[in-house]
Amino acid sequence: MYDVGVFKLKDTVSVMDFGATGLGAVDDSTEIQAAVDSLTTGGRLLFPRGTYKISTQVVIPGKIHLVGDAPNATRINADEDISPFKFYNSSASNVYEGGGISDMSISTDDAAIVIEVVDVWGITIERIRFRDGGTPPSATLIQCSGQSYETRIKDCRMVGADTFGVNFLDDCNSSSVEGCDFGLVDGATAIQAKDCNHTYIVNNRFEWATDDGGTSITLDNANNTNIAANSIGANTPPDSTHCQILVKGTSLQTTIDGNRIAQDVGMSQVITAEDTAKRIIISNNNFQIDGGVSCIVANGRPAWVISDNQFTLNADITGSIIDINGSAGNITVDGNVIDAAGSSNTGTGIRLRAGSTYTSISNNMVQGIGGSGAVGILIEVNNSSPTSNVVDNVCQGNTTDISVSSQASINCSGNIGLDLSTFSGRATLKKSSNGEVTALTSSTSITPDMDDANNFSLTLDHDTTLNDPSNMTAGQSGCIVITQGSTGGTCSIYGTKWHFEGGSTPTLSTLAGEVDTLAYFVASTSSIQAVLLKDIKTT
Repeated sequence: MYDVGVFKLKDTVSVMDFGATGLGAVDDSTEIQAAVDSLTTGGRLLFPRGTYKISTQVVIPGKIHLVGDAPNATRINADEDISPFKFYNSSASNVYEGGGISDMSISTDDAAIVIEVVDVWGITIERIRFRDGGTPPSATLIQCSGQSYETRIKDCRMVGADTFGVNFLDDCNSSSVEGCDFGLVDGATAIQAKDCNHTYIVNNRFEWATDDGGTSITLDNANNTNIAANSIGANTPPDSTHCQILVKGTSLQTTIDGNRIAQDVGMSQVITAEDTAKRIIISNNNFQIDGGVSCIVANGRPAWVISDNQFTLNADITGSIIDINGSAGNITVDGNVIDAAGSSNTGTGIRLRAGSTYTSISNNMVQGIGGSGAVGILIEVNNSSPTSNVVDNVCQGNTTDISVSSQASINCSGNIGLDLSTFSGRATLKKSSNGEVTALTSSTSITPDMDDANNFSLTLDHDTTLNDPSNMTAGQSGCIVITQGSTGGTCSIYGTKWHFEGGSTPTLSTLAGEVDTLAYFVASTSSIQAVLLKDIKTT
């Protein structure tokens, strides 16, 4: 009969059964390798509580799982320049092997790779605490290459690498990094996925141990990547090229969703793309911006969707929160909230640069960008057909809310805060628009300022002179609604630029409470053509 107890005993062994001491001062490399080699059909290799010194690399078939007692109980100390563990494919073909390493801490000094996985399917690296033992630090903590499908890295603490925390290479497909804590230094990249498909980066925490910063996530020719529910922080990296998420090469279909992402003063951008990367979806993220240049830079690549994100500006930026750059096309910016809390930012909330095509900016709120020259939404496209839409956005409390400049052919409808003062193209306004009514103060001499508004109200309690307005621009039109006050007043003298029908100066109504409307059109900077509508009955 099959003896289950013997089978379990055979497939689970302890390194101490092969002479490993776990005392720290004695080299246990040979004994650990012997224990690995004894598991010819795979199984679990136990590392009881202790400190194990390794002076040569331990090479492990992919069907073996190394198990410690806990990261604070089982410790691996590797000699200088030693890469302690390498998993390899022990099968003739690429089949699921299911080995891995868990529940221990690993201390290294200038190792090239701490844990290496080559052509192995189904490795799990779980609850490992990486410690750096010297200077310089190790280069890469975990590297998976070849057809290392379904590598799962979970609940690890990544400290001390100066190149990569996790490096997925060469068809390392359907792999994931979950629940890990990164605290790297010296400009390292926390996670890189290069030439890989279906990578999942979920629920991790990224912080930088020094001001040298680094890139949290780099995708290079990586397809179908999901970056979700991570907390991505920063300390003040001085490198102006630093960013949190970089998508480059021919990367296709990147989803960045539900993350909390910080931007600090040294960052030129938080999320950006290079080369021919496309189909990038950025949604439901919370951006905390404490300085820098721009946040999201959509370079000239098609099919970006930037939707339902919250951007909170706690400090000034000099660029744009969302910068749609150069010849970028097929961009959707929808449902985002940009809140600058009345800061003195000199930047822009959403910027659509010249040359951008087939772009939709809709249902966004931009408020409080209050520095000199700041703009909530800046449209400077230059197209021959109406390929861009700016609709149903709300902008308030910005130095300029919505500005359309250059020669843009654009569909604008339903926006609040639209400023067309520098617009020389054509805008289609599909819904109603309204202008502010600015109150004038009654006195013996009144000079409307047409930079303030097109429409004015005046309760008249003086005999007055209506002077030529200041800051007139040809094409302006509007009206002045004049209500007689309790004492009433007349206006028999007008500035020389006021021109009336037949050349005759009109006479105002005289009874208290009567309302006249002076409608006007600025024909040129030297002529305002006007007509007085008398005694308008409002009741």
